[in-house]
Amino acid sequence: MDTITRLLVNLSDEADHDVLLHKAKILAAMTGSHIELFQCCYNAALSSLNLLKSEARESVQHQQMQRTEAHLDQLAKRLNRSGIATDTDVTWSRHQAEGVITKVERYAPDLVLHQLAQHPYLLHYLLAPQDWQILRECPFPLLLTKDNPWPEHLRIAAAIDPFHLHDEEGSLDNQILDTAEMLATLLGAELHVVHVFNVLPQSAIIEEGGVADYRSLQEKVSERHKGRLHQIITEFDPDLEPSCIHLLEGETHKVLPRFAEEERIDIMVMGFFARGFIDRLLIGSSVERMLDSLPCDIMVVKKPVS
Repeated sequence: MDTITRLLVNLSDEADHDVLLHKAKILAAMTGSHIELFQCCYNAALSSLNLLKSEARESVQHQQMQRTEAHLDQLAKRLNRSGIATDTDVTWSRHQAEGVITKVERYAPDLVLHQLAQHPYLLHYLLAPQDWQILRECPFPLLLTKDNPWPEHLRIAAAIDPFHLHDEEGSLDNQILDTAEMLATLLGAELHVVHVFNVLPQSAIIEEGGVADYRSLQEKVSERHKGRLHQIITEFDPDLEPSCIHLLEGETHKVLPRFAEEERIDIMVMGFFARGFIDRLLIGSSVERMLDSLPCDIMVVKKPVS
């Protein structure tokens, strides 16, 4: 993502839109972008009204879409009065995530803004709520927002993983850094870079003298990650303040939310690798596991399809 000229803002009936729209307004004002407000409508009760003739059902459906369109038009007028070029679009789809992805593919935005709902952790990989489906299937950069207003001075963190098995050439890390730098420049934000690594637990060291070996292993792994992070930062921005570079040890889905809270991060820029169903069921991606636990917005960057 080199620039932002087209923003697609996905709205839902369940959420308060004020914070989401304010963030879209800030981004559009900073980039001169055009905003498209989009909402996917559906009423399950309507589909169950088998006693109604198809014409009657279509009439009720049309009335609901008109009400939604009128609401979006009012929101668009507010943005237009602020000098933000804004249009609206409404569609009817039983599967909201599929409706959103269809719209995304048709509109081809530079950035999609989608407000996260809160989810119970148990079974969410099986049930696949719309947030996870949009995350996995959206082919364009995606900003997953939370109901936290942005402060006047933002703090953005690029979460990189130099030793990711599926990113041998570091192309995704480069995308993450470039995207984070672009956002920081546009928004006048403070930029941080964070890398979380883990070593084998001591219980996994079975050989005799395991404690000494474990400590040696810890030191070697730590030095390797420290060296690689230093190399990446040197190539990316050798003038980046040391206080903005963070090498943390532990499990990413536990450490990164704590880091975001302690450092008051407003946007976490992360990479996403699509996984198969079994992988998602057993492990999930780092982004999926942290949708609810991260206290900040999440900017999702995906590796280009080769």
